[in-house]
Amino acid sequence: MTPATSITQAALQPTTMTTTTTRITTMITIMTTIMITHFDAASEPSALLRAVGRTGFFSLSEELEHGTRYAVASAACYAAALALQFALHAAAPPAGAAAARATAVLSQLLLAGTYFLSGVPQLAETLVAIVRSRVDTHVLMSLSVVGTLYMGMAAEGALLLLLFRVSHLLEDKLTERASGNLGRLFDSVPSRATLVEVDEDGGAPRAASATEVPASSVALGQHVLVRPGEAVPLDGSISWGTANVSLQHISGESAPLRLGPGAAVPAGSVSTDGILVVRCEATADDSTPARIAKMTAAAQVRGEGRALLEACTGGGCA
Repeated sequence: MTPATSITQAALQPTTMTTTTTRITTMITIMTTIMITHFDAASEPSALLRAVGRTGFFSLSEELEHGTRYAVASAACYAAALALQFALHAAAPPAGAAAARATAVLSQLLLAGTYFLSGVPQLAETLVAIVRSRVDTHVLMSLSVVGTLYMGMAAEGALLLLLFRVSHLLEDKLTERASGNLGRLFDSVPSRATLVEVDEDGGAPRAASATEVPASSVALGQHVLVRPGEAVPLDGSISWGTANVSLQHISGESAPLRLGPGAAVPAGSVSTDGILVVRCEATADDSTPARIAKMTAAAQVRGEGRALLEACTGGGCA
């Protein structure tokens, strides 16, 4: 065994890492005890969250959680720490005890950066869940990280936090993209419709009877005229005319469909090259976009704890 290898192994002794993780665990325990002792069992559960919110902790958590640059910085810290640990274990480690110790300390500081950037949002969500007497993925993840620290596996704990942070970042991006698609869908639905009467024999529209009215005032069974390039204002079926109809904002299908009499067309679909007469079969409040909006709103209902967390972030806890 070479002297340099001995120096490297000495710098990476489990005692050093165990001492570090013990200190971290002790600090967390002390901070938790201090916070909890100020609130007895009879206190309102949200009082603790309001007190923490006044410190600016939740504002910091929101900034770290929704900032892509912080996730990138967290990943960079972890990658650099991992590279330094590999360097310490390599065949040609840094020469000298001081250099080896400095490299080990720098690696731990970089891991601490990952813990801070990815751990603060996690800690905020965990605190909300605990105060509300709920066990969710944030609580379980926090327990896993504490377990890795207790076993002296700081790098593994940082990796757990980083992966959890990246998964939430991807979820936010996908949700943002879906919200943009919904916005385009709602923008494509016209607020006004061209009401028209049709001949009883062939169903052809009477041009002289065309009247522009609010789409919400159209009753079931009435007919609306859809010109080339216009969007269908209400759900219905084609009673006259043939055209290529784009359903891109509804189903995501990029290629228009050739539709004629009897075909169903949802609100928001666009006639690209023909005049259509559509018999309305649903009101504006019961159209396809309206139902999508209702389902989206139901799926995005926030929990009580999350709403309180956002209230604390916005200063409502003061």
